[in-house]
Amino acid sequence: MYTDMIFPQKGVRFIAINDGVNGAQGENDFAPLRNIFNEWLVRDTSKKIKAVKCSKGMSGKPITSKPVYDYLMDEDENFIIDEEAAPVVRQIYSLCLAGNGPAKIARMLTEQQIPTLGTLEYRRTGTTRRYHPGYECKRATNTVVHLLENREYTGCLVNFKTEKPFCKTKHSVENPIEKLTSLWITAFSQKKRRQLSPGSMNVPQKSKPPKRAWRRSP
Repeated sequence: MYTDMIFPQKGVRFIAINDGVNGAQGENDFAPLRNIFNEWLVRDTSKKIKAVKCSKGMSGKPITSKPVYDYLMDEDENFIIDEEAAPVVRQIYSLCLAGNGPAKIARMLTEQQIPTLGTLEYRRTGTTRRYHPGYECKRATNTVVHLLENREYTGCLVNFKTEKPFCKTKHSVENPIEKLTSLWITAFSQKKRRQLSPGSMNVPQKSKPPKRAWRRSP
């Protein structure tokens, strides 16, 4: 479409050195065939990559390179507890079980000057992707909400949270809850790995009001 219609209309000279294509020499009869073969190659490569990641995820290994807040990744690609940040998660759940809403919890953590995840990453690795100078301890309400809804703090590994619907798309879409695969990690004893017990995870989920009211809680 581009090489046959759009480029000639716009006066663009298309050159592909490896394929020997030059728009100044007129139409190339083999260019459409090469495009088809290249398309097949991309699709086939995408299927193979997905198959490898699916096999890895189903075997109980995390398929992400960035663990959630309060976890680190060891050399064997297993999640281990970040002892520096672990008390923060336990405190957030304790405050929630005591009847505090996410907005109030966020304010309390900010007042206690507890560093955020972006601040911890900046101090450890120097990355500034999630670091905001001047707001090193400013905790957002939606961050607390996401943490309270995260099942991985019970020791459960949740893979395939998102997927790309097509091999050429750059954005990912979230998978519905029934499509997620949950596996219990057995590489470490649950007494050492679990931040929280499954029961303490279920209480905030069952007792919380609707999200709109929850976010506006005092």
